[in-house]
Amino acid sequence: MIFSHPKKSLYEHLNNVEKIGSRILDSKKLNFSIIDLKTVKKINSISLFCHDLGKTTSFFQDYIISVNKNAKNSKYKNHGLLSAILAFIIAKKLLDNDLHSFIVFILVLKHHGDLDNFENYFSKLKCDDEVDILNKQIKAINYIELEEILNSFKFNIPANILNQDSVKSTISYVGKTLFMLKIKRIIKNMEFYILINLLFSVLIFSDKTDAIFYGANEDIDRYFKMKNNKKIIKSALVDNFKNSLKSSNKKMVLKRNEIYNDVVESISEMNLKNRILSINLPTGAGKTIISLKSALVLKERLKQECDLEAKIIYILPFTSIIEQNYDVFKKIINSNDTRVLMKHHYLSEREYLDSDGNSEDLDYGITEHLIETWESDIIVSTFVQLLHSILSNKNRKLKKYHNITNSIIILDEVQSIPYKYWKLVRELFIYMSKILNCYFIFITATMPLIFSENNKEIFELAKYKEKYFKEMFNRYDVDTKYLKKTMDLSEFCLVLHSDIKLNSDKSYLIVLNTVKSSIYIFENLKELFKNEIEFYYLSTNVIPKDRMTKITEIKNTKKRKVVVSTQMIEAGVDIDLDVVYRDFSPMDNINQTAGRCNREGKNKIGKVYIVKLIDENTNREYSSYIYDYILLNSTENILKNIDKFNEKNVFELSYKYYNELEKYGSDNESSILIERMELLKYREAFTYGDNKYIFKLIDDEFKTIDVFVETDEESIEVWNEYQEIFNIKNRFKRKIEFDKIKPRLHRYIISIPEKILKRHIEIEECKLNYINNDMIFDLYDYDTGFKRENEKDYVF
Repeated sequence: MIFSHPKKSLYEHLNNVEKIGSRILDSKKLNFSIIDLKTVKKINSISLFCHDLGKTTSFFQDYIISVNKNAKNSKYKNHGLLSAILAFIIAKKLLDNDLHSFIVFILVLKHHGDLDNFENYFSKLKCDDEVDILNKQIKAINYIELEEILNSFKFNIPANILNQDSVKSTISYVGKTLFMLKIKRIIKNMEFYILINLLFSVLIFSDKTDAIFYGANEDIDRYFKMKNNKKIIKSALVDNFKNSLKSSNKKMVLKRNEIYNDVVESISEMNLKNRILSINLPTGAGKTIISLKSALVLKERLKQECDLEAKIIYILPFTSIIEQNYDVFKKIINSNDTRVLMKHHYLSEREYLDSDGNSEDLDYGITEHLIETWESDIIVSTFVQLLHSILSNKNRKLKKYHNITNSIIILDEVQSIPYKYWKLVRELFIYMSKILNCYFIFITATMPLIFSENNKEIFELAKYKEKYFKEMFNRYDVDTKYLKKTMDLSEFCLVLHSDIKLNSDKSYLIVLNTVKSSIYIFENLKELFKNEIEFYYLSTNVIPKDRMTKITEIKNTKKRKVVVSTQMIEAGVDIDLDVVYRDFSPMDNINQTAGRCNREGKNKIGKVYIVKLIDENTNREYSSYIYDYILLNSTENILKNIDKFNEKNVFELSYKYYNELEKYGSDNESSILIERMELLKYREAFTYGDNKYIFKLIDDEFKTIDVFVETDEESIEVWNEYQEIFNIKNRFKRKIEFDKIKPRLHRYIISIPEKILKRHIEIEECKLNYINNDMIFDLYDYDTGFKRENEKDYVF
């Protein structure tokens, strides 16, 4: 018998992988124009069944059944390239098309690695060492067993097409084929990129699924059973939840209900050919609940009218705000079943629960695999998780790509996508909507012009959005008088002191651009007012546990309060204050901050002031340390002749701002990435030097170091657990144990710029850095976090 894994027959593995992958693709509705669906399914089936045929050599069999170190370390046991050659021969015979056979070749070749540049596949076959290894492997194939395996394949493979001569001659033929495809530029189409990503995802997911279930002594049929018997989530559940909410502000409830009904009516009646959708509403209009309702209504329509089983993927810009949105969805759905609702980010728990909220009693490897590949009906995750899965060459990222197909993808706070990627996102989403039957719903109060509503590229679900901005919501005024001249921090303190003292019944939010400036303002104001007011400081300089405690206190305290923060307050931190001061920033940041002013629409109008602060040491504006010049300049152009505006003007000003960006912004980076993707230059498109990732949503100009801060008994306990886990020698066991404590561990971790941290502690390269309880007094303050005395680095 030929084995694929210890004590598992190769035939059983290939048969299982083909069964899993074919069922996945059969369940998808696809609309490729470059290739018919029947051929796509055939390419898929061939790559699935043939992906491990190279394991039929005596070299690999010696390795899989032997404890001989020489067999384990032998380069001849490698099976990727040989499997790809064998798969190409079979594909050429069954498909009679060089291009389609080439797709099979690269899928099989790279199924244990990352997708490469097109031309590198050709160069691999020109390498004398590789050809020499292949020739020795070809002689070592057990052709009798191989033919027996192929005879069981559902496609009728002609007898004896695989022998030493045919395999040898194919090596040069494949090389010539790749060379001709390269010369003729046959492949220069985004559809090929999407096709290869989809089929590669199906293959690596199916291969890993069978291997992981087998490794856990589980029959693969359990995987299929787990996908069935799930609770069906009906859109009416959102209505029930919304009606159960209580609010003292009846006028606000009526406004939100009107908007809710408007959007639901639109999604219920719209033409399903509209696949790029938007919900452009003022901050605090209830977009989270509206978006879930819209997605569930659309899901029901797609099932009923198109027989399409759509997944819902809810995407947010930051990990820190996933929990609150996930908790809302969980209350609406009233289920703990991970197969129905899942949150996924790098800190999420690795638990896969059944309909009763109990563990499925699954092996850790299975649990992690199902979570990492989004095996759920509704997923709550981040922009990074989504975009790094559709813009990647990485095996571990692409294994969830097939689960993004046929999805309703909600992008909350879509303005978080940098302008330089607008063109890339626009083009890719259009292709995905057409080919993969994906629906995209953009949600924000400040809609970027990625798609043009005027040109009917995007369909707005809030039919009366201009009315909502201009008539229904008037909760704050924005005063720009301070923009006419700059202030240093000491001058700004005097302005704040006077205002806070004069308005003794008001609560205040002050948002600064850097940690340095925010700490200065906080400490000086707190000293000026002593114990008259409750002061709170929020920034990423404070450990997450303390931040969450403070946010809860801010929401619940009835006392007068002043909150000083960096721009982290903009990302879904649901607090409500009377007066807001904001250091100058791009227009969408200003609007997001303003959304924290008089959020619940009390009787009086809230006040928002925009100031322009400078560092007195350099005479440089603090905003310039953080934001791109084009974003700031576009905002300046919009506001330069405006002394005051209110919430009614936000819609119009946002539109003008994004038009300014289109005038001066550059989409060169998008154009380069698009061209490389079309030419299948995967490695060139997505990685450079040391395998670093090119496509990045957040620019990390400053190198930061993670530091664990020991502040209480719980932190001491979790640090001791981490120490024990770090010393576990078995890598897999160490990872399992680390994943269990990771959420608790990260409650005490902050990221500090390396150049600042190394002034205070000796940095350890291979281990989490640590501030113990004895060092707290010198290095960490509960109010403001890590102590940055004499800081000259302007990071946030």
